[in-house]
Amino acid sequence: MTQPGPKIERVRLDPRTGRELFALALGDLREWPGTLGLSCPNFVLFVACDASAVPDATIRAVARRSIEEGMVYLCAWGPDCERVHDLFDKVCADVAPPPDDGNVIMTTWHDDEPLAEALYFALENAHAAADYLETCRAVVAVSVGSVDWDRDIRHWMAAPVDLDREVGLSPGP
Repeated sequence: MTQPGPKIERVRLDPRTGRELFALALGDLREWPGTLGLSCPNFVLFVACDASAVPDATIRAVARRSIEEGMVYLCAWGPDCERVHDLFDKVCADVAPPPDDGNVIMTTWHDDEPLAEALYFALENAHAAADYLETCRAVVAVSVGSVDWDRDIRHWMAAPVDLDREVGLSPGP
């Protein structure tokens, strides 16, 4: 009998943005699930990963599946996240419709920011292009290879006041 793969978990609905927040922990990027199973057609994807030893082909496969499933904004964080960003861009060029101001799939990398700031960006500032504004109703935060990153991401997604505090937007306790 085979074990089920990693499962995406709903954290909460963010009343500030109206988006559903989901978390997924993977031991390795090759464990990416066949489908995320979201109820909305489009989503923001936040990936926290040390990609320095991850083959390009693995990243490209994840990019293709994510785009085909409706990803319209990628925020990449962690060692070698610029390469993750660049590979997602290349896959976008291969599989997405020709981009214009309304349908461009946005990608960012956050190699010089702490995890909390990169996650905050994904949750609060990653706004889909005009054609996807009404249908981008979720943020999926994926941590790869780190139980500490997963713990922090889930905590900050569940407790936005703590995330605000961590990025310096509210006074300490």
